[in-house]
Amino acid sequence: MNGPEKLRYFAAMNPSLKPKNTALILVDAQNDFFHPEGALVRSGFELTKRRSFIESLIKLCDGCRDSGMLMVASSFTLIADTKNAALVPLFLKDLGVKLVRGDFQVSKWGHQTIEEIQPVNYVIEKTGPSAFFRTELDIILRHHDISNVIIAGLNGTRSVVATAYDALSLGLQPIVISDSSTDIDEEGHEKLMEALQGVFDIRKCKDFVANLNKFSDSVA
Repeated sequence: MNGPEKLRYFAAMNPSLKPKNTALILVDAQNDFFHPEGALVRSGFELTKRRSFIESLIKLCDGCRDSGMLMVASSFTLIADTKNAALVPLFLKDLGVKLVRGDFQVSKWGHQTIEEIQPVNYVIEKTGPSAFFRTELDIILRHHDISNVIIAGLNGTRSVVATAYDALSLGLQPIVISDSSTDIDEEGHEKLMEALQGVFDIRKCKDFVANLNKFSDSVA
């Protein structure tokens, strides 16, 4: 879907977007992925060098928080056995991520949401790509009468997109903020965002934040 047809499709979605029925979903924005002492950086993946992404994510969080939106962070979680050995998924092993005891585990520092985007209203634990899969997210959103979700964060080609597809399946209207999301494969992330135009409402952080008041005013 290109040109005017795509614009008409998204124009039909926009009137229902207002802060009180919209939530920001922050995917995998946790210390073990972002902090210089976290598990991913320790394994040689220098995501912290991408300051433009971090600054975009902070700006998005500040704008959504100031507008009164619900803020939910989803933290990737490794389940530990009785000996505190984590059950590591194959995709992390294939990447060559070298984990130590406590990485991505609940109550540990690395599992916590990064300080730059706090505070948030809820933190949920997820074990798969989507923030909805086997989590409390759908219950939380229904409790708050949420119909629109803004989605951003890490693992854009996997977790951000999986969360957006699940949101559609649940009858929610997802908006993906492309430059407030990234991936280890940054080029692959950008290509996927371009390919998914017309499937999802995909926007840039600056444009979305600038229009927050406009969305609210259109339904006042």
